[in-house]
Amino acid sequence: MERTTVYFHFLWGGSVVKVFDFLERCKLFASDVFTLLAEVPKTGQNIRISDQLYRCAPSVGANYNEATDSLGKKDRLMKLCTSRREASESKYFLDLLSCSRELLQERQALSHEALELTNILSAMLTKTEGSSRNR
Repeated sequence: MERTTVYFHFLWGGSVVKVFDFLERCKLFASDVFTLLAEVPKTGQNIRISDQLYRCAPSVGANYNEATDSLGKKDRLMKLCTSRREASESKYFLDLLSCSRELLQERQALSHEALELTNILSAMLTKTEGSSRNR
């Protein structure tokens, strides 16, 4: 599977500015996890881990989406925390998933993407918490 990066380009002051859509990145992550899970061996261990991944991978984007529609700063912080927790949980379960050599590289790439999503959400939380303290 080949990972695609989704960017949207906006015209800003006469020049094109590249802006990343985080929600789209979360959707691609969940979709790629689903594709991987369809190909892994159906062992007892993998069935249980797959069940967890089917739940937590799409929850990263779902909770982030809820954070963008939040009712206030506390609600936004809670949803961002939940999204970060789901991204971290996704990495954990991806690392436990047993797969063939052919799928190992894809599993590792998705595990790395889960870590990157976790780090991005941590930065969002730090920024959101910082802005709420400064008021």
